[in-house]
Amino acid sequence: KNIQHTVIFVLGGPGAGKGTQCCRLVESAPSRVNGAAGVHHLSAGDLLRSARKKGGEVGDLINERIAAGQIVPSSITVGLLRDAMLEACPDGDGGGRRVFLVDGFPRNLENISAWDEVFASEDGFAVGCVLFFDCPEDIMTSRLIERGMTSGRVDDNAETIRKRFSTFRDESYPIVTLYESGERKDGVVVKRVMADRSVDTVYQDVLEVLQNFL
Repeated sequence: KNIQHTVIFVLGGPGAGKGTQCCRLVESAPSRVNGAAGVHHLSAGDLLRSARKKGGEVGDLINERIAAGQIVPSSITVGLLRDAMLEACPDGDGGGRRVFLVDGFPRNLENISAWDEVFASEDGFAVGCVLFFDCPEDIMTSRLIERGMTSGRVDDNAETIRKRFSTFRDESYPIVTLYESGERKDGVVVKRVMADRSVDTVYQDVLEVLQNFL
């Protein structure tokens, strides 16, 4: 039987600590003797940004959409994720089972439909769970404002932060609710971690809830 690589959707509001915890999981992967052959952190946002820079047909389409204030089609985001995942498994499953932490995806229900469509023909990947970083908005706000002082990211300012929270509440949180309801009947469970504590404490919790997946 072919090895199935594990996909973990990582969700949480802006500033919940998704990227920080994903990086730690990747760094600590080699020390888990019986774990997966590799843990990969894929950020949907980073993949879109690098595709924009690269240009070409996909890059131009993304740039056109963003310039017009429109959302990039889900099929493009999912296609970039699939390409990155296949690239990480150059020898198919010969390199052992891999775990993909997909950070900031799915952002909305349309993303899920596109994922189902694209991965219907890729049976080497299975979504294991949704890792949800649950964090109060006031804590995320102070983290983002602090980050904005050093990050140079244009979206780390008070007004943009409020808009990002509102988008998360309206579009991304319903995804957590959908998976928790079991309506999809796909066996994907939600693992909630309270993310308003120290990085180390949160990380220990993450290791615990993901022990059957890593």
